[in-house]
Amino acid sequence: MLKGYYGELNVAYHQSFLPENEYYIFHGLRLMDKLAFQMDVLLKSSKFVLIIEVKNISGRLKFEKGSDLMIRELNNLEEGMDNPLQQVKRHHLQFNNWLKFHQFKGIPVEHLVVISKTSTIIETNPDNQQIFQKIIYAESLLDKIRNLEEKYQKPRITKNTLTHLSETLLKAHHIYIPDILQKYNLSQSDLIPGVQCTNSKCKCYPMEYISASWRCDTCKETSKTAHIPTVSILLKARGYKVQLTSTTGDYGADLILSTDSTTIVVQAKRYQNTVGLKAVQEIVSAKGYYGADECWVITNSYFTEPALNLAESNNVVLIDRDQLIEWMLEDKQGANMSG
Repeated sequence: MLKGYYGELNVAYHQSFLPENEYYIFHGLRLMDKLAFQMDVLLKSSKFVLIIEVKNISGRLKFEKGSDLMIRELNNLEEGMDNPLQQVKRHHLQFNNWLKFHQFKGIPVEHLVVISKTSTIIETNPDNQQIFQKIIYAESLLDKIRNLEEKYQKPRITKNTLTHLSETLLKAHHIYIPDILQKYNLSQSDLIPGVQCTNSKCKCYPMEYISASWRCDTCKETSKTAHIPTVSILLKARGYKVQLTSTTGDYGADLILSTDSTTIVVQAKRYQNTVGLKAVQEIVSAKGYYGADECWVITNSYFTEPALNLAESNNVVLIDRDQLIEWMLEDKQGANMSG
């Protein structure tokens, strides 16, 4: 999921150069045709609509003519993956059906696959070069949009229709909330709620959060940061090397993650209310102090809109309650399968 986030963040950077008074940009719209479909980006102007499927995939991507699969080669291994060109074509068809159902006529719709990494290599047969009209790198997005502006020089959509279309899109958008337990074939009894006691002689579950501090009913241990080791366990399970910072003088970071090539500073927030600007500001500062490549804020809650906006402009990854639960259940499922 984070790979997809980074890819869309890169594309959003290039989109930011478009004139705000000419383009409406929608991210993650989920609409209903006969079946639900979700578009990474829908870019709308008075001349055309552009559906963008964003892919943040490393390696060598091979597209063979007539094949519904894309072959990805990475580290000398090949694997078949869903073909994003077929996916975006399907979204194009479904969106046209959606427009027809809602009685929007004469709106030109284009589609495009955007690869966010320039290090990714795209290959196809000599007689299949036309795919490069529909699959580009993020750095070429503005040029492609200019080409579409030349293709559709006259406005096709009135201002009133644009406004009505925007309102209808937002009203029709519905967020997919999956049954997480069903997805991972788990029951409520499989879950261990709460935070483990930090007392090495106790280690009971759960500690209670009372007056901004964790308290163990069994041994009476108290801690303000008992949730941080729990978060570190989740991150270790995802392949990161994890270092806990000092509880005092941490300069805004609770954890430092590392891989072979990347260092990430993390702030872990246990909030009853939504997390605001301060957490984002602190982790940006911590990124500079520790010389990290990336910075994250993880919470058991959600983020305010100003925090989301500030995070986007500073390339801060925000991991909220839903993502955290997803990680926990993935790890639980993995433990069940290995057991």
